[in-house]
Amino acid sequence: MRIIVSLVLASLLAATAAAQQTEARLEELEGQLSKLRATLAAASAAAADLAELERRLAVLAEEVERLRLGAAAPAPAGEEGRWGLAPAASKVYTAAPGVSLGGYGEMVYEDPSGRREDDSASGRPAQVDFLRAVVYLGYKFDERFVLNTEIEFEHGTTSGSVGEVSVEFAYLDYLWRPELNLGAGMVLLPVGLINELHEPAVFHGALRPALERTVIPSTWRENGVGVFGEVGPVAYRAYLVNGLDASKFSAAGWRGGRQKGARARAEDFAWVARVDYVGVPGLVVGGSIYTGGAGQDRPAFVAAGANPETTLIEAHFDWRWRALALRALAVRANLSDAAAVNAALNLAGAASVGSRLSGHYLEASWDVLPGRAALEPFLRWEQLNTQERVPAGFAANPANDTRILTLGASFRPIPQIVVKLDWQDVHTRAHSGVNAINVGVGYVFKKKIMLAVVLGAASAAAGAQAGVLLSLDEALSLIFPGAEVRRQPVFLTEAQRQEIRRLAGSPPASAMVMRYEAHHDGSLVGVAYTDTHRVRTLPATLLVALDAADKVLRVEVLSFDEPLEYVPRPEWYARLAGRRLDGELALKRGVPPVAGATLTASATVEAVRRVLALHAVVGHARR
Repeated sequence: MRIIVSLVLASLLAATAAAQQTEARLEELEGQLSKLRATLAAASAAAADLAELERRLAVLAEEVERLRLGAAAPAPAGEEGRWGLAPAASKVYTAAPGVSLGGYGEMVYEDPSGRREDDSASGRPAQVDFLRAVVYLGYKFDERFVLNTEIEFEHGTTSGSVGEVSVEFAYLDYLWRPELNLGAGMVLLPVGLINELHEPAVFHGALRPALERTVIPSTWRENGVGVFGEVGPVAYRAYLVNGLDASKFSAAGWRGGRQKGARARAEDFAWVARVDYVGVPGLVVGGSIYTGGAGQDRPAFVAAGANPETTLIEAHFDWRWRALALRALAVRANLSDAAAVNAALNLAGAASVGSRLSGHYLEASWDVLPGRAALEPFLRWEQLNTQERVPAGFAANPANDTRILTLGASFRPIPQIVVKLDWQDVHTRAHSGVNAINVGVGYVFKKKIMLAVVLGAASAAAGAQAGVLLSLDEALSLIFPGAEVRRQPVFLTEAQRQEIRRLAGSPPASAMVMRYEAHHDGSLVGVAYTDTHRVRTLPATLLVALDAADKVLRVEVLSFDEPLEYVPRPEWYARLAGRRLDGELALKRGVPPVAGATLTASATVEAVRRVLALHAVVGHARR
């Protein structure tokens, strides 16, 4: 029991110290905001100087709002995906310390043609497959140490050797500084456009590009250690990993040679590195190289005198500008000692492994529904060959020289859900291509979880702690579905603060507030403000939304640090809708009290009154 009490006290002391640091930082930033605002008001400088002051004000205002909201704050601009990972996979990097949960899944219906391009029967039936369900689980120990994992469930079941459960990645990162960080564990190799960014909502087509499933054997992960970071406009990642296992290579490529972190033979290692230019918003251009041994001291290779070395080089381009998106990738892979590998694996004729594999693709899409929803018709042209070259005395199978035209569309009603439809026109040099129609449905989610475990008597005394209940982005999406939300910092004069005090009965906590304006089809449909206040001894943050008639539209609780038992039921918050700033907006008048949560109800009503008064004072003004 003493140990438990000591741990609880230590946690409380650490939380108090962190809160004091946050408060000090808030005071410092608000002081800087006041000085800049005064300078801007008195300035008669050139337009460029005024623009720079405005920019600094916006940056400081966003940091103040982020500190106020804590883990409920929106993801910083440009940080939706971090260190090459997709948005949900990198959630743990931008979250506060603690547990992060995310995931994605996709179901695919494939309807191949009954005839090949040479008019012979294809023998391929239509099928529908729950291709994968993935869970991301991350833990941020502190601002330096991060654990990130992905667990994948494939093909709906593990019975009958149909599907499998695999660790896609699991690694520890030490975040030293933006320019240099360290990582170790099972990592995704930073190669191509899909291997790291493969959530269904971030690529077109029900299936991933064939080139990045064959020549680049995605999803490609191995055990290793490495470094990563950003230096100015350049991002890089480099890892030392166990090499491939050439005993599983075939005419179809290297895919079978992935060791996937499972008792991986480590007689041969490989080095992989990637560099990207990311200095222009929406543009990524770069390349990667993978090189290393693949023999792994297999007896058959030793007996055949084979010492296979693998090298893969690729260049990529990804550009998004307004409604337009363009992608391109080219890759070439070489295998040394291919003839000796064939001898060791007893491969002959057209079954030879390729001594060179290559391919490229181009893709273009256009969003015809710019806004929260997206409808993107796309076109992709692929060319790939897993036997571009074979050793002397062997033949290349013309069926491995493939060209694929994919036409389709991706519809995202919200950013986290996608429905895909495409048609593929497939040609091979052997005239064995099979056209197909594919339909896909995918989802992705990410959530920060605040967990507090209080044991024994401490649990009975303190109750369950809530922490973050809803992020700001999630709350805005619930209140204003399909709307474009614009952030607008508002700076209050002392006279305005006093007027708000007179109208509401209490002043705003700061002279800087963030206003969230929701627009739909060019019209303002509502506004929202956050309000952070103390309930008993701990803070709570609300998002109070107003409609176009300046009445309360909805109140959402973003965070609540008191025990959950003090949060009123949703029905009580719903009774605040339609309220104006008048005498009826008070407990025991137009708003009923809440048994067991009187202090929360009182603090909530005061917060709503402050927001209504704030809106009445600032109106639709701009800085």
